[in-house]
Amino acid sequence: MVNSLAIMELIRKKINREFRRNLKRLEITPNQAAMLRHVSVRGSCSLADISRTNVTDPASVNRLVKSLVGQGLIQKNDHASDHRCWLISLSEKGRQIASEISHIYANVDDFMISPLTMEERNIFSALLVKVLAAMRSPKKGLVKRKLSESESAVSISGVSSST
Repeated sequence: MVNSLAIMELIRKKINREFRRNLKRLEITPNQAAMLRHVSVRGSCSLADISRTNVTDPASVNRLVKSLVGQGLIQKNDHASDHRCWLISLSEKGRQIASEISHIYANVDDFMISPLTMEERNIFSALLVKVLAAMRSPKKGLVKRKLSESESAVSISGVSSST
């Protein structure tokens, strides 16, 4: 049986490495890029919206916002109907960076799926959507199961220790 989690972890690490390499010239972190992209797609949004959508704690979102405001990439504006919170929007410089981030996302996506045929890409995308939908289901949770000998012999590198 394939150790899917180990494979996904290796893929995540490789994607993060490639993403960081591409972001280096913009002098922003992957978390900052994700927030800029989020605000770019949503327009103005609250800190609570960012925290909820990105499954990030509010304190982390607040630190990212302070950093991005300091870099002149986003602006904090008063919320029209709720004076207890702010709305975050991109500055002009932030819009330019967000545009470059979109290109970086596309390049990293191309890098990741480059070995796949168009048919395989479609199947891969459909499978990822299916897995994500199952993980978002409120009925789903961790299921305890006993590992087979072959599963327990697979290390994080994806190579069986018995070979």
